[in-house]
Amino acid sequence: MNLVPRLLVAGVVGIVGGTTLHFTDLLLWNRGLPMRDSFLDELLLGAVVALAFLSYPSSLSKLSALNEQLQKAEERNHIALGAANIAVWEWDLITGQQKWSADCQKMLGLAAEVPVGFEVFIHTVHPEDRPKLKHDLERAIREKRDHNCEFRVIWPDGSVHWQVAKARPFYDESGKPVRIIGIAMDIDERKHSEEQLRLQAEILKALANAVVITDPDAHILWANPAFTKLTGYALDEVRSKTPRFLKSGRHPAEFYAGLWQTIKAGNVWQGELVNRHKDGTLYNEEMTITPVKDGAGAITHFVAIKRDVTSRKRLEERMQMLANAVENSSNLIAIGEPPERGGQMVYANKAFLNTVQRSIEEVRGAHFEEFTKADDPRLRDGVLAKLKSNGAWHGECLVPRRDGSHVPVLLSLSVITPTKEDPLVFLASPKTSASASWRSGN
Repeated sequence: MNLVPRLLVAGVVGIVGGTTLHFTDLLLWNRGLPMRDSFLDELLLGAVVALAFLSYPSSLSKLSALNEQLQKAEERNHIALGAANIAVWEWDLITGQQKWSADCQKMLGLAAEVPVGFEVFIHTVHPEDRPKLKHDLERAIREKRDHNCEFRVIWPDGSVHWQVAKARPFYDESGKPVRIIGIAMDIDERKHSEEQLRLQAEILKALANAVVITDPDAHILWANPAFTKLTGYALDEVRSKTPRFLKSGRHPAEFYAGLWQTIKAGNVWQGELVNRHKDGTLYNEEMTITPVKDGAGAITHFVAIKRDVTSRKRLEERMQMLANAVENSSNLIAIGEPPERGGQMVYANKAFLNTVQRSIEEVRGAHFEEFTKADDPRLRDGVLAKLKSNGAWHGECLVPRRDGSHVPVLLSLSVITPTKEDPLVFLASPKTSASASWRSGN
C-alpha cells in the first residue's frame, strides 16, 4: 500500500479509534476515574495505533526479505571462501568455545565429519613450526596487534602444505582479551612460485656468463656477480643507469641504433662488441639481448647475456697471423691426412702451389705421395714406418711439377694431432738442393 492511501486510511481509523477512546474515557470519568486532557490527544493516539497496525504486515515482509538476503550473502561468502581455500575460525577466550568453518577440515586434509578445534589444528602443524605459531599468537594477544604467521601443516597422507594464519584479538573495556577471530589460507601455490623464483635467481647468480636485466628503457634493474667480474662495476654502482657507460668508442652510432631498433621490435639481438672496463681497459664480449613480453605482447624487460671472448679473439687473431705466415711463406707447406687415413691433401700454401704448378682445387684430395718422387719403394715404406713409429721424418727428395720437371727439396714430414680423432700430416719443403730423391734423413 502506498504512503498517501495508507495515511488516509490511518486518519479515518484514527478518528474512529480516537472517538471510541473518547467515549470510553467518558464512561470511566462517570465512574470517577480521570480522563485524557483533550479529544485531540485521543485522535492522535488512535492514529498511531492504526498506523502501527497497518504497518505490521509490511514490516514482517521486510524482515523476511532481509533475512533471505542475509542467508544468500552467507552462502555467497561461504562459496567464495571455499574457492579461495580460506577457513574462518572464532575463539571465545572467556568460555573457551570455538567455532570453525566447514572449510577447516579440507584445509587440514581431514574428513568432513572430523570435529576441528585448536588442539586438532595445532597437532597438524609441522613440529618445526608449532613453537613459532604459538609464540606469535600469544604475542599478538599480549601486544594487542594482529597475528600473521606462515607455517606448514602435515596431512594424514603425509603430504606437506603451506598455510598462513591471520587473526585479530578483541578486548573488553578493561583491556582484557575476550575473543579472537581469524582465518587460515592455503599458500601452497605462492610458496611453490617463490621457490621457483629463488632457484632461478640462484642459477642466474651462479652463471659464469654475465646477466643483466633492464626495464623497457634499458635502465639496469639487476645484474649477477659475473657482470661485476666482467665490467668491474658492482650492481649498486649501475642500478637505474643505462649500459652506455660501457661504450668503448669503437662502434659507430649506427651500430647501437640497429641494436636498439632490433630489440624494440621484439626481436633477439646477437653480436660481438668491444666495451670498456671500469679500469679503462677494453674487452671483447659476445652478447645476446632477449625482449621479455607480458601476456598482451608488450615488452616489459630486456635480458642481456654477456660472455667475455677477449681470450678467444686474441687466439683467433694469433691463429690468423699464423695462417697468414704459413700462406705467404717461401717454404713449400702442405697439410694432409695421415697415410693410415688415406693421405689426402687438405691444404697447400702459395709457394707449394706455385712450385707444383697446380691450383688448390687440384691439390686438395690428392695423395701426398703424388708430390714426391720415390725411386725406391723400400725407402718409401721405411719413411711411412718411421712416421707411424716416431711421428716425423726428415730427408731429401724431389717434388714433381706439372711440366714434368722436378724440384729438389729438403723434406720434413711431421704428424700433428690437434685431437686424437683428427691427426694430420704437416709437409714443409724448404728450397734447398738435393742430389737424389727420397734420400733418408732422420
